Amino acid sequence: MQQVEYVIFEVCVLQKISNFIKLQGFLTEQGGLLLGLRKGPTIHVTSCTFPGSEDVSSRFSFIRRDPKHQKSAIDAWANTYKTTDWVGEWHSHPEHFPKPSTIDCRSWQSQCKRRKAAMAYLIIGMSDRWVGLQQSSKSKVRAIAPHGQTTRMSLCA
Repeated sequence: MQQVEYVIFEVCVLQKISNFIKLQGFLTEQGGLLLGLRKGPTIHVTSCTFPGSEDVSSRFSFIRRDPKHQKSAIDAWANTYKTTDWVGEWHSHPEHFPKPSTIDCRSWQSQCKRRKAAMAYLIIGMSDRWVGLQQSSKSKVRAIAPHGQTTRMSLCA
């Protein structure tokens, strides 16, 4: 399997997540799936899911339990002739400059082991965002857009 080197977000995905977080605030963590395409060395995020009523959210954790996330991923896959896939996850952290927790890293390694594919991760903080890439269950998550550089992330219209 080819190494993934780039993560591209549609601007509307980042805007929708940012707007959702602005409405919800940072009282509890929020999150969802990132859906998109795998094209050679690139993961292209084209849409996302948002928290559902069965998800579990607290000040310092978000557990995806609502079946709507999986249904959205399956529907996107079917409606795009099997080209749109679950390519990662996003969630919020109640801190200005977010970074992955030990729990985040363990969860991501487990996902990559099950999926056998690279995954992209987005953490939204109060002042900045963190974007990372997990290549395999044996690798460490790698920051794609370090703090202060998120404005230079590859975006497409």
